[in-house]
Amino acid sequence: MPFIIPFSAEVVEWQTRTFEGRVGKPVRVQLPPSAPNPSLCASSERIPMSEWTPKLNAVAAGVVVTFGFTMVWNPIPVSWAAMAGVGFTALLVWLGSTPRHVWGWACLFLGLESLSWPAVELLKLRMSGMTEPSEDQMKELVGTAFLGVVFATFWLTFAYGVFRWIKRDVPPPQN
Repeated sequence: MPFIIPFSAEVVEWQTRTFEGRVGKPVRVQLPPSAPNPSLCASSERIPMSEWTPKLNAVAAGVVVTFGFTMVWNPIPVSWAAMAGVGFTALLVWLGSTPRHVWGWACLFLGLESLSWPAVELLKLRMSGMTEPSEDQMKELVGTAFLGVVFATFWLTFAYGVFRWIKRDVPPPQN
């Protein structure tokens, strides 16, 4: 069914005000056509989403979250990265009923990964047998902590915005 959108400009007349009073002659202005209103168009029904759409988005988001996970735990064995990828993808398929939900959860996971990055760096130092970090290692840890907080703030705020967007579009419950 074709989408019929009328493209016509509207001519509006109005009078302008100045400090001295009204201008005696009307001013003619041509306004560009406004965006089409879906409720007035011939086909106002939404295109149904395929059942595969959230799953494909979950796979893509799982790859992104796994990439972040491998950056935090670098170096990491490939088998661990593959297991993490399968786990994140399965979790996103389970949690994400729509692409919005999938990406909201993915952003939340990226924020938590970024927040854990400084702790992981400390843990890696402890696992290597280091009892007291050197001055260079401390400088690196401070930089890691700063970047981890900045990236975590970005991703967690982005996830919050996506979930607010989802909540805004959900109709209120009928009594």
